[in-house]
Amino acid sequence: MHTFKDTRSNNDAKNDKLIDIYLFKKDSKYVTVTAHFKKLLDSYKSARTVILITKEPLTVYRRKTIKNYDLNIKNYLHRHFIIEINKGPLCSKHTPLSVEETKHVMISLMTHGHKLPSIFENDP
Repeated sequence: MHTFKDTRSNNDAKNDKLIDIYLFKKDSKYVTVTAHFKKLLDSYKSARTVILITKEPLTVYRRKTIKNYDLNIKNYLHRHFIIEINKGPLCSKHTPLSVEETKHVMISLMTHGHKLPSIFENDP
């Protein structure tokens, strides 16, 4: 669990709103067992925003349990946070080198062509 200050709240220290974020693994007892889930929610004595990041959506029983608490709870799934690395902003476009470019790279790196990475035809 990590706690963060809500940046949208005003600068008054007395009214700072905190947000708790929980990242659960697939078979966490806090998500699969109602008693453990209630124990987690019972630890809150005042209204607060809680973000639960789980592998699967919360079950009907967990959602019913949440309604009994004065908490603003949001459930997000792991798949919402998956980043495809090869489509990221820091990944350059893959292009095959010409023979001239290959020679230049091998000379500047002082290596042999077999040690350079290969690009397959079906590589994105």
